Amino acid sequence: MSAPFEIAFEGRVAVDQIDFQKIQAPALPKALQAVVDERWQHVLRWNPSAFDGPNISIREIIPRGKGVGPDKTYTHAGLTLRYWPTTYSVFCGTTVPEVRHLYGNWAVHTGSAVCAVILSADGYVVLHGRGRDVAYRGDLHMPGGILAHPDLVSAIKQELEEELGIGYDECPMPTLLGIAKDLTPGRWNHEFCFLIEVPLTFSEINRRHKGARDKNEGVLIPLPATKEHLTGILELGGELARGVWVPTGMAALILYGRSMGWEWHYSKLLGRLI
Repeated sequence: MSAPFEIAFEGRVAVDQIDFQKIQAPALPKALQAVVDERWQHVLRWNPSAFDGPNISIREIIPRGKGVGPDKTYTHAGLTLRYWPTTYSVFCGTTVPEVRHLYGNWAVHTGSAVCAVILSADGYVVLHGRGRDVAYRGDLHMPGGILAHPDLVSAIKQELEEELGIGYDECPMPTLLGIAKDLTPGRWNHEFCFLIEVPLTFSEINRRHKGARDKNEGVLIPLPATKEHLTGILELGGELARGVWVPTGMAALILYGRSMGWEWHYSKLLGRLI
């Protein structure tokens, strides 16, 4: 069985050194647009609260430089991302093997999202058990959401404000850990995985979550941020993993462990997981 994700880029990068370059997307053929419209109606029947909004499709990832900052805090000097604008409905309708087979990669509008490994002041990673009205309902993920526009800082800070009640201005600046690709048909996307160390205890984060705007999207789970605990949850055995983890949530946690210098080889971890 193939892995549910792959790492498209791995390394710590300061968010102010990540550049987006917009390119023009080819127009969809009429026959493919009809398929997109039909599949979007299927999405609405499954989840009437779904809405069609903007998204971006990453077409190329270009790392710049190596090892910058005090003690080489950042593994790369920067990152350039070539993208084209798309919509959530086109993402849902084109990220399937048959579209790639019939039209080629240019017709596949992969989506983009953001998530963050949140470290609380008392030493917990904040896991997010997803709600019933979203994709991957009930699975474990990191807090985050769709990247509607090429502004990573605003995207992740807004998601944390809406989901966790952490104010935009009080949220520390994120550091990019890497970019993961969800390989699930119908969900092909690039997810920007960040690290954010929040000066709040888990109990305070959970209290704020209960009063947040999107509190009904799931529950928060505290996990001690130790190698032993994080390895344990990643090694949930057998095919159970596919019903436990959002693929890019699993990838984000692995990227965090590897950034800490833990000798996690995700291919070996996945060998136990799937």
